[in-house]
Amino acid sequence: MERSFSASRDDTAFAPRGTRQPPIKNNGCSPLKKSSSSSSANGNGGGRVVDLCIDSDSDAGAPAAAAAAWGLDVDDDDEVMELTPPSYSQRSDASEASSAGSKRSARSAYGGEESQCSLTARYDGLALASQQSVGSQYGDQYDGPAFPSQQSFGSQHSDYGGAAFAAVSRSSSSNSACAGTGSSSKGGGGGGSKGGGGDGASSQRGGGSSGKPSGGGGGSGGGGDDGEPAPKRKRARLTPEEREARERAKAQEKADKAAARAAAKAESAAAKAREKEGKARAKLERAVATGRHVAQEVACVLDAGWLDAMAEPDRAALTEAAARQGDDKEAFKVLQARGAVRGAIWWTRRGLLDGGAAAEGDGVSIMQELRVVAVDPAEFADALAVPGAPPDTYPGVGALVDAVAARLCGGGAGGGAARVLLLLQGVARELHRRVAARHRAAQRAGAAAAAAAAACPGEDALQDCLAWLMVARGVEARVTRTPAETGQYLWDLTRALAHGPYRAALTDLHCVSRAKVTVAGGALCGADNAGGGATAADVWLRQLMQVPGVSEPKARNIVRAYPSARRLVHAFTDPAQPQPAALLAHVMSERRELVLSERVYRFFTTRDPDMVVM
Repeated sequence: MERSFSASRDDTAFAPRGTRQPPIKNNGCSPLKKSSSSSSANGNGGGRVVDLCIDSDSDAGAPAAAAAAWGLDVDDDDEVMELTPPSYSQRSDASEASSAGSKRSARSAYGGEESQCSLTARYDGLALASQQSVGSQYGDQYDGPAFPSQQSFGSQHSDYGGAAFAAVSRSSSSNSACAGTGSSSKGGGGGGSKGGGGDGASSQRGGGSSGKPSGGGGGSGGGGDDGEPAPKRKRARLTPEEREARERAKAQEKADKAAARAAAKAESAAAKAREKEGKARAKLERAVATGRHVAQEVACVLDAGWLDAMAEPDRAALTEAAARQGDDKEAFKVLQARGAVRGAIWWTRRGLLDGGAAAEGDGVSIMQELRVVAVDPAEFADALAVPGAPPDTYPGVGALVDAVAARLCGGGAGGGAARVLLLLQGVARELHRRVAARHRAAQRAGAAAAAAAAACPGEDALQDCLAWLMVARGVEARVTRTPAETGQYLWDLTRALAHGPYRAALTDLHCVSRAKVTVAGGALCGADNAGGGATAADVWLRQLMQVPGVSEPKARNIVRAYPSARRLVHAFTDPAQPQPAALLAHVMSERRELVLSERVYRFFTTRDPDMVVM
């Protein structure tokens, strides 16, 4: 059980020099009054009065011992009074308010008067009668009157360095630090979790000079002479082998985590790439289904033997024109392969997703809609010169066509044709050369040779033979003059075959929807339509073909020289033109077409509405 005591001294002995002392904070109690027996302010006077409050069971020498513990020199002139300790009821409220330290009730007698004050702060100190403040509840730092040891004490949250009191009262709270020289029968003046100082031994919160085990415990973990020192835990030292094994394990764990992160990152990137590839493939499939990539799926295949027989400039001009035309965006592939017959030309198709256009290989299909055979000009001229029994028949040309068709239908590359077209490149030039040679020979030989030269077929015989092939045998033929013109015709065929499967079937309603009718000058006129209607060049071409003897190739040559009817009429009526009737003699073909040029001239310049152009 702790004892409480109070003591009073004259203010001159306790008050610091040159300071003014504040009144005591005593929870509403009146401050202690000076008694008549106290010494004067200047220190002159009689003895001092020391009031102590101790337990009733203490011996008679306890007050004197307590005063000695305070460092007070008790003379014969000093009066030591024993006061009755406060009752239990007076201390009950103070003890319930704090767990770290009990509220003390100090009772002092100063000058014959007694006053009771209950301190409200968590303070294990001493109520003084010298108008001093003992510290507030929440950490007001207290520097009280100067004790003989020049020590001070404070509240719970303050640093306390006062003298240890007599009896067993703790001089500071649980969170304060104390460094004093007190002594007690049961414990020193130290306290708090940070350790204290004292000469006595404590069972739990003993004192010590610096928290050392000897002479008292330091803090809550310290011990006194009777206590055991706290066990020291030492880190176990690892052997080099264990340390190396631990480092290896850490490195392996780090490497495994890095590998797992890299694998997860790679898997995520691969998943994104697969998703992106799938979207691109789906988009490409939709584009292929609508025919937007036909130029990469269809190839024009030319017979390698036929190309090898050409000169290098002619072969380059042919392949370049067959692949691309001017500024057109569609460029087709032109490949070479060995055909079923010499000069065979065919077309293959393979889907873009399966690899694209190719001459042969897996997934390559030969388009059966059309076969083109480039006939040698000399061979066709020889077949055309064979006389026929019935009039207007060409047995030599018929035999040539049958042989070509038999070889094509026999299968193989370029075989199995459903439709055969003869490509006659340079045939007109070959016939003109032969006619000129016969005329020169006839002039040198005489009348008999002249009759033989007249029987040699020319341009008229060629046009008549082509009409016979179309009507009698169902075989089309196309006459071209140069390799570039041949390449242009092949490009047109390639484009038509490539886009054929994607074109919608034409009906009467389809044609009506494309027609545009406008009112101009009070008359209904059909307007030209860029979405599929005839252009001015097409109309001009068909108008020229209405003249007898003007075929499509000749009409195209005239259109290239004179793109419109206005230009041709201006050329015919130009006064600077010496022979306007012979203007087109060298335009329609390589040989001189004087008769046909005069016929076209009369057709466009006549003013007789009843004239018949023959």
